[in-house]
Amino acid sequence: RVTVETKNVIIDATGIDPKTVIDMVTIMAYNIAERSRGKKIVFVEAIMPDNTVLKAPREKGVSIEIVSSKVNEVLGTGLDIEQMIELLKKFDYKITNNQKEQLVVTVPPYRVDVKSWIDVAEDIAMAYGYDTIGSTAYDLPKATHPGRIHPLEFLSRLLRKILVGMGFIEVVNYMMSNPEIQLRIFDIEDELITVTNPKMEKYTSLRRWLVPGLLEIIDANKEKETEIKIFEIGDVAIPDKSTDTGARIERRLGIAVSHKKATLTDGLAIVSTLMERLGFIPRYEKTVIKGLLPQRTAKICIDNIEIGYIGEIHPKVLLRIEHDKPVVVSEIILNKLLMVLRQ
Repeated sequence: RVTVETKNVIIDATGIDPKTVIDMVTIMAYNIAERSRGKKIVFVEAIMPDNTVLKAPREKGVSIEIVSSKVNEVLGTGLDIEQMIELLKKFDYKITNNQKEQLVVTVPPYRVDVKSWIDVAEDIAMAYGYDTIGSTAYDLPKATHPGRIHPLEFLSRLLRKILVGMGFIEVVNYMMSNPEIQLRIFDIEDELITVTNPKMEKYTSLRRWLVPGLLEIIDANKEKETEIKIFEIGDVAIPDKSTDTGARIERRLGIAVSHKKATLTDGLAIVSTLMERLGFIPRYEKTVIKGLLPQRTAKICIDNIEIGYIGEIHPKVLLRIEHDKPVVVSEIILNKLLMVLRQ
């Protein structure tokens, strides 16, 4: 146990990435040493199976070359080399080469976040003071209009207030998901935006709809609650080759209700009330969506524009997640709803 009388501390760290482990040990070692009286750090060498030698904590940081004119251009300042040197010394940088317009600095070993000269420029800005830069910068553009909340964010906040007032609980899921949750349990064969080198099997792709995440939360709480009313407002990524990035990002509202007698009628009442609060009377048309009951699924339309869908989860999907109560879900594309509101 570490107490005020402790004189020696050994840091034992494990991990799957040697660089990350050494980074963390370095930060901890220098942090502890800075607060100790002796300020003595003993370095340890580990010989790996392939005979490579890893030394921890890191004894020396990386060297980075900076050009004063580039730093001044980025910050909007007129600092000379000597001023930059004094500012960097406040952040424990070591100056290894000093020329008229250039500096070669050695980054403190514990500053694992410094990767390039732009990071050094940021430290110069912090040491100089952002308030000082704001009063002396000579080439910053003047603001042409005041900032304001984005209409999509305003709509999202409004819907949150309405749904909470209707007795719903907001949930927040990760945008990362996987094909099993997003597609396979619903017998869907669509594409997903996938991660090249995922670190976790559960998070290998971006979600393309909100319903799977809502079902996960319902399933996790099935033993605790007899009636579940939840909603989520978040972004989804849909593969779209017509875009520059190959994906289309949509803001969506997902709603889910589950109890022993839940039916499509419950969902229709909720969506109709929600739309009426916004000043619309929705129209519903029959449709087919995989994972939902064919005769209990409908498109949600406003002014002949399809903005979403509503339906009951198919029993075979509920069987796969071992949920014994009916679930009604709805998903509304807020980008389209905002377009209707603007008309």
